[in-house]
Formats: sequence, C-alpha cells, structure tokens
Amino acid sequence: MSADDSRRLGATAALLAMLKLERIAEKLPAESETLEGDQNCKAEALKAITDAVGPLQPFQSGFVEAMAEYLMLNITAGLPNLLVWLPKAAMSNSQLEQARKNLEELYAEEIA
Repeated sequence: MSADDSRRLGATAALLAMLKLERIAEKLPAESETLEGDQNCKAEALKAITDAVGPLQPFQSGFVEAMAEYLMLNITAGLPNLLVWLPKAAMSNSQLEQARKNLEELYAEEIA
C-alpha cells in the first residue's frame, strides 16, 4: 500500500470516528442526567477514537486521548479554556480522583 493510500485510509477512519462521536453526543443530554451515564458516554467516545487509531505507544495514546476528549467537549459543550482545562490523560491518579469527587458534588447539587 502506498503512503498516499494509507493516508487516505487514516483520514477515512478519522471521519468514521467523528461520525460515531456525533452519534454519542446526540444521546449525551439524556445520559448526562447521571454521573455514571455521562462518564459512560465519554468513555464510549474515547473508545471510538482510540479503536479507530489502533495500537499506540504510551505517548501517542496520551496525545490521542487528549484530542478525543477535546473533540467531544467541542461537540457537547463548546471550546474549553485551554489555559485552565486539563485532559484526563494528563491527570495524575490523585487529580483524577479529585475531579471525580468534584463531579459527584456537582451532580449531587443539581439533584438537590
């Protein structure tokens, strides 16, 4: 396969993954009523992108995961402030735990 053929296949895989992201985003408002539903949709979106790319080295995986999260945010909520926003792939375990707690508190406040 030529480099051009491979590039076109990659671009087609990206387009198909973006279509999957849009379908996932369409069901997000209903799913995001619960933290678990919201997180499941976001995990599904990440999987759609990473599956399309295929096996990656850890550095590449972090890059692709951050880009996937950024794309999903753009589709569902608008542009994040890149001076403040930190993608999950860039977070330490303690940062991930704190972010999860913050989300749980936010959902608890909305329910109350």
